[in-house]
Order: sequence, then structure tokens, then C-alpha cells
Amino acid sequence: MMNLSASRRGVAIVIALFFCFCMLILFVSMMFRQTSTAGHNQLTIQERQAFFAARAAMQHFLLKAKLFPTELYDAVEFAQV
Repeated sequence: MMNLSASRRGVAIVIALFFCFCMLILFVSMMFRQTSTAGHNQLTIQERQAFFAARAAMQHFLLKAKLFPTELYDAVEFAQV
């Protein structure tokens, strides 16, 4: 009876170590995934900021052209000279 109990205790340690090793692999993979996602999100934010800045510049130009057409014509004339 004593031999069977010692055998079970050894199996429990092996199972616990295997579970800890699996959790370690999962944790490390999640850490690498998070750093990769953070870098990707930073690029996406910069791309969106550039897109909205360009869109704002176009809308600003169209508003200026609508409100001050004479100044726009003068600016185009100066640019062509």
C-alpha cells in the first residue's frame, strides 16, 4: 500500500510540472503577441492621424475657396508667375 501512494505522489508532481510548463508557454506567447499588437496599433494610429490631417487640409482649402475666392485666384496667379 505504501508503494502505491508514493507512485501516485510522483505522478502528481509530473502532472503539476507539466501544467506549469504549459502555463509558462501560454504566458510567454501572450506577452510576445501583446508587444506585436502594441506596435501594430501605434502604426495604425499614425496612419489614421495622417489621413484625418490630410482630410482636414482639403476641407480647409475648400472652405477658403468658397469664402474667399478672390484671394484664391490671387494666390493661383502668384504661383503661376
